[in-house]
Amino acid sequence: MIRSINVNKPNLSWLFWVAFSVTYAVCILGVYGIIMIPEDAFDLKNNMEMLTAFKLATVRLAVATFLLIGYPVLLWTSIKWSKYFMICGTAWAIAMLIDDYLVLYKIIEYPERGTMALFQTVRPAQILSLIWMSFELTFKPAHKQ
Repeated sequence: MIRSINVNKPNLSWLFWVAFSVTYAVCILGVYGIIMIPEDAFDLKNNMEMLTAFKLATVRLAVATFLLIGYPVLLWTSIKWSKYFMICGTAWAIAMLIDDYLVLYKIIEYPERGTMALFQTVRPAQILSLIWMSFELTFKPAHKQ
């Protein structure tokens, strides 16, 4: 027996959709930046840099890709679960920002221009967008949950 999926268009504000677009653009930029890190960006003899490169290439890339694919599906099928998903994603993004400033940027020196510099510049806008999306999903009824 196959269970059908009920798809409903969420009734959310235009500001939510702007925040959604900003979040996706920055997340795609981050995934692109991780995939396109030059091979010579890491010192192969430094274990800490190699561990950091592994963390970037596996854990963060996998979580970011999962969020990019899973969230739209969840948003169109269940506002209740997309709210929880968004709150968890926001907490993860804030934790990664703090981790980057306290640990990662001391280990890896990114170029001052290019994709990663742009990503670091627009990342606070992504965090604000995630917070707004979480806020709106929590306090505004979009449709039946």
